[in-house]
Amino acid sequence: MKKLLLILCVFILPLSSIYSQCEISPYIQNNYGFDAKVLTLRDIISDPNDPDYNNPFIPESRFTPYLEKLSAIYNQAENEPLIDLLFNEYQIHSNVYSYNTDFIPYKRMNIYVDNDIDWLAEFIATGLSGDSSLDQLMTSFQFNIANSIEFNNITYIALESELDFVNITALVDDFEVIVGLVDIEPWAGPFGTGTYIGIPYEFEFGILATLCDIVVENDQFTFSVHGGDCPAGCIYNDYWEIYISNDCEVVLNTISFDKFEFNITPNPVSEILHITFPNDFKNEYSIKIFSIQGKQIQEFKNTAKSIDVSKLVSGLYFIKIQTENNLIVTKKFIKK
Repeated sequence: MKKLLLILCVFILPLSSIYSQCEISPYIQNNYGFDAKVLTLRDIISDPNDPDYNNPFIPESRFTPYLEKLSAIYNQAENEPLIDLLFNEYQIHSNVYSYNTDFIPYKRMNIYVDNDIDWLAEFIATGLSGDSSLDQLMTSFQFNIANSIEFNNITYIALESELDFVNITALVDDFEVIVGLVDIEPWAGPFGTGTYIGIPYEFEFGILATLCDIVVENDQFTFSVHGGDCPAGCIYNDYWEIYISNDCEVVLNTISFDKFEFNITPNPVSEILHITFPNDFKNEYSIKIFSIQGKQIQEFKNTAKSIDVSKLVSGLYFIKIQTENNLIVTKKFIKK
């Protein structure tokens, strides 16, 4: 398992220029609204004392801070190639079937009904039972019957809401009072959320990423990709950790080593790519070249400061330099 740490450095503006509230990027608003709700619902259902634990609808004020923080990170994409990779190339999103945390029930609920209850057959056929409490829940939250299986004494019924996002956990108490229900089980479905959809990301031995996730703990956003026997075990996992403060202005650096930088010239390049470091850079390092599909093409150790790329096919590539203490910087280059 590899864990890669990205330290973002954001220049602090003069005090008069700092805003008390972060801004939301249109890109994040359009592409990460669902992620913000997943992250918020994780917070809510992890704490039964949360004020919104029994609220089936997530207040906008709860998920807006996640949109703001994701926007602050995304806005660094132009200056931080790895941020560009995470959002635009790898397209990493939150996963309701999280490999890192408990699953998030936002749309589906499984109910188990006593086979002797008189409304069961009508309910399966029409979605209405004649029980006013159950029918009110079905109507208010736009539940449909997705599947049903009859066993000896009970019938399993999967309910799926047509609403985009519901805190299913908040509805358990409402379903528990319905006569004839033996058990109620919030469920994460439908399948598909959290599937890796970015450019092919290759682990060792040709294993490709199939799942991804974003997990937040305090000020740390962890982006991850997973592959190899997922979701059963996910043998291969890569992580990138990003630290950001509540006001979106300062990215916290809690690691003892400093961020380093390097330059590559010429870019675009035809034959030899030259790498230059600051004069005080003394670390040992490795250099890896990746294709746009995420496949490693070349690798060099320590002393390489000029790389022959003449045999590469024309196109976009990434050069990643990793120091002995696992600090990583990635840049793009174009092979002519």
